[in-house]
Amino acid sequence: MEMEPTRMVAGVILCWVMLSALYFFWFWLYQQYRIDKVRYELFKIRDELFDYATTGKISFNDPAYTMLRQTLNGMIRFAHRTNILTLFILHFVNFKKPEIAFRKKFQEELKRLDRTNQETLSAYLWEMDECMVKHIIKSSLIVMSILAPLVAFLIVFKGLENLKKIIISKFPDISDLENEAAIRGKAL
Repeated sequence: MEMEPTRMVAGVILCWVMLSALYFFWFWLYQQYRIDKVRYELFKIRDELFDYATTGKISFNDPAYTMLRQTLNGMIRFAHRTNILTLFILHFVNFKKPEIAFRKKFQEELKRLDRTNQETLSAYLWEMDECMVKHIIKSSLIVMSILAPLVAFLIVFKGLENLKKIIISKFPDISDLENEAAIRGKAL
């Protein structure tokens, strides 16, 4: 049974329109949504950090607080360029690495604080990193298509509560992204 030429042309046009719509949705609407969402979440973390400092438990001038706030600012500013490719380029090709990496310097500054402040600021750093890892994963079609079967497997065998820690601990080192954000935020 042969297909009529007009039906075939209509099918090709319909296919082209659908692929164009998917392309427009993924590469324009969804990517813009992801950038807005990650910035919103980073602003929220920064706001919580500010609120914590307003309680007087930590000074606004404390170096650890300042570094974390400035790095959050760098992440917010840098969010539109943060993706899996950027992460790998920063890790393997970045030639302007600071002499003292953000994480090392931040840990040194944390040691000067009491235990409560250390735990609180470390939790905010973890939230920032978790937010960026989620953004990188959810904004990459390739990473999402690779992780979907892996996530299903892990949910079945490890349970949902351990899934987040497993994915983030196996994700490529995000410290290079922290360094770049610290540089852009003027923390280093």
